[in-house]
Amino acid sequence: IVNDAGYSGGVRTSQGIQLYNISNTNVTGNNISGGAVNGIYLQYSTNNNLSNNQINVTGAYGMYIIASSSSNTLQNNNITASGNNVYGIYLYLGSNSNNITGNNITTNGTSGYGIFLDGGGGAGNINNTLSNNIITTKGSASYGIYVFANSNSNNISSNTITTDNINAYGIY
Repeated sequence: IVNDAGYSGGVRTSQGIQLYNISNTNVTGNNISGGAVNGIYLQYSTNNNLSNNQINVTGAYGMYIIASSSSNTLQNNNITASGNNVYGIYLYLGSNSNNITGNNITTNGTSGYGIFLDGGGGAGNINNTLSNNIITTKGSASYGIYVFANSNSNNISSNTITTDNINAYGIY
């Protein structure tokens, strides 16, 4: 159990679990809640298995996958992100060939994103598989799956997406 992680002088500053330049590691069965900025954070990390984790964050990212973190499996996680500008799973900067399957993701609040593929910053996110996820967004300007700039050749199939408010989109 990782609870109330990451406070420094009243400001959230750290990750519930962080893998930096790590490969072939299992992160399974964890319960992450409270003060972490990101529930699980991967940077420059490949071939990892993130599964069966319970993540509950406020005003942050459930899973933040960044900077060439590729060929990871994100499977059967329960993620709740509450507040404004929150993300269930966020892929950024060349995070390719990840398998995101069977996750249950809920966002509550304005500008909530279930899964966000952000190919901005010059490095796209390609060849990711998003399938059999259950995504619920509650709040205005919310998105089940958001695919942005240079996020090409991804397979998005068999997801169940429920949106509940104005200006909400299943897949954008």
